Amino acid sequence: DAVYAIGNNRFEGRDKIAAFYARRHHGTVVTRHLLSNLRVAADSKTAARAAGLMTLYRAHGRSPFQGARPPAMIADFEAHCVLAEGYGWRFQSHVLRPFIVGNDMPASVMINAHSL
Repeated sequence: DAVYAIGNNRFEGRDKIAAFYARRHHGTVVTRHLLSNLRVAADSKTAARAAGLMTLYRAHGRSPFQGARPPAMIADFEAHCVLAEGYGWRFQSHVLRPFIVGNDMPASVMINAHSL
């Protein structure tokens, strides 16, 4: 019953989230997600949340890359997690609110969530 949301794209449930990640593995794009201003809080003994700023860099080819590349996306994020007995901590929701999206749009923004 998890949710992964990026802007207006919502991937709800295990099958939709798995389909999104399976589709991302095609091609030669390499990414690096940088998290800053990370804040983590316990809501209870079995629930927690994390929030902060994510900057996404991406490029085609193999690392290391030559030349300057602007971020593909800068977004606020908030994640809610639950402690699943026997499985450890799991994401209940992970929501990204983009406020800058570059010309090299990330798959999470381009993929139509309804088509998966």
